[in-house]
Order: sequence, then structure tokens, then C-alpha cells
Amino acid sequence: MIPSREKRLLPFFAFLALFYAAYPFLAASAGGIAAVFRDHWPIALVMTLGSYFAGATPVGGGSVAFPILVLLFDQPPALGREFSFAIQSLGMTAAALFVLGSGRRIEWPFLRPALMGTLIGTPLGCQLIAPHAPPTAVRMIFASLWGAFGLFALLRLNRAAASDKATTPSEPSDFPALLTGFLGGLVASLIGGGADMIAFSYLALRRRLDPRIAIPTAMMLMAATSIIGLGLTLSSAPLRPGVWENWLAAAPIVVIGAPLGAFAVGFIPRNVAMAIVSLLCIAQFVWACLDRSGSAAVI
Repeated sequence: MIPSREKRLLPFFAFLALFYAAYPFLAASAGGIAAVFRDHWPIALVMTLGSYFAGATPVGGGSVAFPILVLLFDQPPALGREFSFAIQSLGMTAAALFVLGSGRRIEWPFLRPALMGTLIGTPLGCQLIAPHAPPTAVRMIFASLWGAFGLFALLRLNRAAASDKATTPSEPSDFPALLTGFLGGLVASLIGGGADMIAFSYLALRRRLDPRIAIPTAMMLMAATSIIGLGLTLSSAPLRPGVWENWLAAAPIVVIGAPLGAFAVGFIPRNVAMAIVSLLCIAQFVWACLDRSGSAAVI
């Protein structure tokens, strides 16, 4: 007889089995597994770390992939956005299945209305804002948002880590949660990420919810946002050249890395997790400010 916890994790293991069974056939479209990793190993290496942070922190995998592709590899922001949607749709879905199966606590009173918000905000941003946003503006939005979050979280580190007990405020949260999801969807429509960071900021820094609950809750919101964004992208046009090949290189890693990060959340002291996230965000802001090659990129 299968123990109850293992039963709850069956969807997660079935998801992994289905993906790895299909992967050789998917990779054949790009010349086979060996060719995929030979030609695109840098993104696979990057997403080894990125996928872990996608599950363990409110800085999703797209928050690592976007600056690598756009700032380091000098790719257009639209490619970074599409890749972020695509890779997070896989990795964060796997992490979400693991979180649900492991019985990790989720702040459902926040998540339900936030999902409604992103269901509105993501399509709105993808259709009305992202197609008209200048590449330089997208880069600056990314840098400013991540830098502001990192600095704000670092300054409030002691407050966020003050209590060992999870707090759940009693005030109604439907509208703030709906607005949080809506704003997260708008931001994600530009850069492929950010909904998780905005959700975490509200939950952990504003409502003072335990980060070990806020992080998986924010991660699940970003998973849904990524699926919505990817669906909208595929419904309007084929993926940009390079997105599929990079996805194939990173996919076998993130489908394990993100759940591994989600597993680690319950064991990492909250002040350590917050400090790591803050420093990463500030480092990305400094990197974006020092980069001067992106002004000529074209969406």
C-alpha cells in the first residue's frame, strides 16, 4: 500500500516521467540531445542555478535567464521574455506539483484572487503594452524593479525575519491580492517574470507572512502567469528563433532544479534566504546599469 504522502506526490513523479519520456523526441527536432547541449550548453549551465532559485526564492528562473540572455548574450528583450515564459512554465509547474504533493502550506486566500488578477493583467500587458515597449525601457524596468526589491528587502531583513511564527493577517485581502496579481501580470508581460517578486513583497514585507509560506505561494502565481504568457505567445506567433533550442538545453535541468529549490525552502533560515535574494537583485541592478550594449537592441 502506497503511503499517503507518496500518493500525493504521484502527479509530480508522473509529470517527470512523461517529460523525460518525451524529451528525446523533442530534442530530435534540433538535431538530437548531443547537438542541443553542444550548441546551447551556456544556458543549461545558467539555468542550473536559475532553476534552483526559481523554487527556493521569489526570484524566478526567468529573473536569471532574462539578464543572461539580454545583458550578457545581447539578445532582444522579447526573446528573453519568451524564453522566461517557456522555461518557467515547465520548471515552476514541476515545482508547484511538488509543493502541492508535499503538503507545503500555501496562502490560498491570497493566491485565489491573485490568480484572477494575473489572468487579466497578463493578456492585457501582452496585447497592449509589450508590443509597443521600447527595448531600452524594458531593460530599465527590469533593472529598476529588481534593484528596488533587493534594496527594500535588505533594509527590512530584520523585520521580515523577526518572528518564527507564520502570521496570517485578519483583514480582507481579496482586492490587494487581485491588484498584486494584476500588476504581476503586467510586469511579466514585459520581462517574463516579476509576478512572484511582487507577490512575495506584498506577503512577506507588507503582511509579514512567513517567507517559507510566501515563497511557494508566489512561485505558484508565477507558474500560472508563465503558462498564460506562453499560451498567449504561441497563439499569436511562433516562438522567436533561439527560444526553442535554448529551452531544450535547459528543460531537463529546470524540471528537477525548481522542485529541488522548493524542497529546500523549508530548511533554509528565512533571514539567510532573504539576504541571498536581496543581494542577487542588487547585483543584477548594478550589472544592468553597467551594461551599455543593450540600447541598440530591437524587439
